[in-house]
Amino acid sequence: MSNERAALSNFKSKGSNIGIILVLFILLVIVASLFCGYSIIRGTGEDQSITDSRRFDLENNTGYNLTLTDKNNEFERPGPPLNLVIPPNSSYNFEVQASPATPHTATATFTVTLPYIGFGSFDTSLYSATGSGGGSMF
Repeated sequence: MSNERAALSNFKSKGSNIGIILVLFILLVIVASLFCGYSIIRGTGEDQSITDSRRFDLENNTGYNLTLTDKNNEFERPGPPLNLVIPPNSSYNFEVQASPATPHTATATFTVTLPYIGFGSFDTSLYSATGSGGGSMF
């Protein structure tokens, strides 16, 4: 009969504690980046998020077509296309950039037309500021 001796060791090296801390830190960074959802737009240094915008609905309750002929770059990307036609008794929603520090004003120019006949044009400004409901002015 042979006796064998088994021993359990509670040996820990200092490197394993640093490794665990490093792994936990990396996991923390990954989880934090998933929940924040922010990205930095190159060249501007400004943080933008998918939630950083205000929605405006333009309702055309007239008997005329409204055609977008000019706009600035304050609309949320990609923005409304030029020559967008909003037919009578319909609507279109616009997304305007919003940021905590700076109010944004998106402007758009529309022509009012019937088929082949132009009646004129109008400008509208859509205001977006954090902490306010936003607004528009024709």
